[in-house]
Amino acid sequence: MAYCLYWWQSFCKGYAFEVEIFHDLERSGLRFQAHDLLDPTARRSPHDLFISDFRGDVKTSVYFLLKASGERVSSDFFITRVWLPTRRARTLAVFLQDATWEAIDGETLLTLLSDLEEVLPRPARIPYHGGHLVVTDYADWKGENGRGKGEDGKWM
Repeated sequence: MAYCLYWWQSFCKGYAFEVEIFHDLERSGLRFQAHDLLDPTARRSPHDLFISDFRGDVKTSVYFLLKASGERVSSDFFITRVWLPTRRARTLAVFLQDATWEAIDGETLLTLLSDLEEVLPRPARIPYHGGHLVVTDYADWKGENGRGKGEDGKWM
């Protein structure tokens, strides 16, 4: 029984966080397409939302980084919460694949996940399974995406 209650609570927290993010993105005027949480098939889709041609997921923590060795994440970006131990607080952050970050463009600082607190809100590049993921502040990411693409195809 406890096992079932644990998983039920975890799913509820995850869906509540998704709804919170979707509402925030709508208030920000960011154009996106979210999966239908009321449709069981859509709920099990591999991605929670699409922005432009990019596939995204909303996660309650960075557990998605704990893939099997050598296995890369499947989404182009992840919106999640990151614990900042010195500040003793959580903050919203976005983890992006290199190719996704290139569409937005911008400088990054190379760091480790454990040192992310020293870099955020500036964009950081962390090692991940032989490559890198870019981590940026959620509010800054929304601002970059909300401006749309320019004539050169880059995010403005």
